[in-house]
Amino acid sequence: MARRVPRVVCVHAMQASLRPTKRAFAQGFPEADVHDLLDSSLSVDVGADGLSPAMHERFVALGRYALDGARADAILFTCSAFGSCIEAVQADISDIPVLKPNESLQRAAVESSNDDSIGVLAMFEPTLPSISRELGDLADICGKRISIESRYVDGALAKLGQGDDDGCAELIARDAVVLVRGSADISTVALAMFSMAFARPAVEAALASAFPGRELRVLTSPDAAVADLRARLAQ
Repeated sequence: MARRVPRVVCVHAMQASLRPTKRAFAQGFPEADVHDLLDSSLSVDVGADGLSPAMHERFVALGRYALDGARADAILFTCSAFGSCIEAVQADISDIPVLKPNESLQRAAVESSNDDSIGVLAMFEPTLPSISRELGDLADICGKRISIESRYVDGALAKLGQGDDDGCAELIARDAVVLVRGSADISTVALAMFSMAFARPAVEAALASAFPGRELRVLTSPDAAVADLRARLAQ
């Protein structure tokens, strides 16, 4: 009997996360049966209420729906502002892979860093405390002394919502230069949101122009997460 195609359910808190997720699966895991759950109220409510007990309960309910209702073989959350909420889902569901959006990116950033700094950019401000904490915790586990330098890209998300991809990428690239200029120890720049992945070429070009000869890596979440899921589901 032919093996069933694995079903991956992606849970989104922003419309802007759908396109980069679809692109990453098309390039890195095209045979997967990918479906989307979108609740855009999550990104609104976290700004007002934070990571409250009610928000944790909503995420556990979403995870249970993906598992029991949508029959997921794996769940990928794509919004990085909800770290502890996704951890609650991981604690509740242990029989299939449940991934945070930035797990693979964080691992790559920490493992390749040699007691230097990681620069983190986000265009949704509540993302920054969550990913900074997770990177710091992972660095401690790996026994590395790594500082986290973060910056909120003000106005970029609004431009993306207006369909101005070029303007959004320009703001992200500009702030990447500002972030790196502020710390000579930064060797890696992480674009902390799925919806920022498209701006990687603009960021790389801006950094190369501003810092010729300086080795800087730019990491994004979707491709790393998809590769990780493919490996886990092949086991």
